[in-house]
Amino acid sequence: MRAHLWSPCAVFLAGALLAGCTPISLQMAIKQNDLNAVKEFVEGGSSLASLGSFKRTPLIAAAYYQSPAIVEYLLTREVDVNAQDTKGATALTYSAFYGDKRSAELLVQAKAALDVKDKKGCTALMYAAYYGHLPIVRLLINQGADTKVTDSKGIDLLNLAAQAKQNAVVEYLEKVKSE
Repeated sequence: MRAHLWSPCAVFLAGALLAGCTPISLQMAIKQNDLNAVKEFVEGGSSLASLGSFKRTPLIAAAYYQSPAIVEYLLTREVDVNAQDTKGATALTYSAFYGDKRSAELLVQAKAALDVKDKKGCTALMYAAYYGHLPIVRLLINQGADTKVTDSKGIDLLNLAAQAKQNAVVEYLEKVKSE
């Protein structure tokens, strides 16, 4: 008996097509950072609403997979820049979490809300500070993000960065605090 050698993508896409589930194919195109395929799906009428088990919109998925070109394209469409997935995260949250400065800049230009809290009570600024993404910390603060924010445990921004040993971020936050 000969085994069929199908790539994981082919199996996934075949299953999605058989189930009539084109949006999952859109999600795969985003995951693979395939802007041309994303354009084909979107221009072919694929929904820009939530997809998959985490209810991530294509814009959130593009930020999650660190695909600034896809973020930029999707922002030219009618998308909710402040949509939240099941974790309460927005596209800006994921851009800050992963340190994707270009996507964060695009989302800020598109008027993404800066101080949306996820289910842990954390904002994009808090994730950028915790993971040491100083350029994004600067961007968000310069755009007016709340620097007095605390998470669901009451930990403030400066202490969050200090706990993560993000010394450059701590120095910057102390400077901002003293101004």
